[in-house]
Amino acid sequence: MSRPDPTRPDAMRPDAESLRGKVVLVTGSGHVLGASLARAVAGSRARVVINCRADRKRAEALGEEIQRGGGEALVCRADVSDYREAGDLVDETMKAFGDSTSSSTPWAPSGGSRWPTSIPATGGR
Repeated sequence: MSRPDPTRPDAMRPDAESLRGKVVLVTGSGHVLGASLARAVAGSRARVVINCRADRKRAEALGEEIQRGGGEALVCRADVSDYREAGDLVDETMKAFGDSTSSSTPWAPSGGSRWPTSIPATGGR
């Protein structure tokens, strides 16, 4: 693997263009780590779905921050440990952004899933 060129403005993000236009669903984005991830992918011009379980006000503030910075953000409340709510979250994401979606969490519900185990990133729209 080659080392990043420190003279490039995106040296710390060698794949800065890889998320442009893609949709990234970030669960737990009402908290520090999730919020940081949401900001980072928005900085790469991904379309961000900010998911929170309880603190909708904090999630809305993060969505507004991303939008003020020129990014696209959708805020959704769902408890992803609940199969129905997780499914509704994916449905809402697909309805808003289509099928160019990636998930930031490596989980998948067991049983008869109504969506793929990993949601394919099929290119930006």
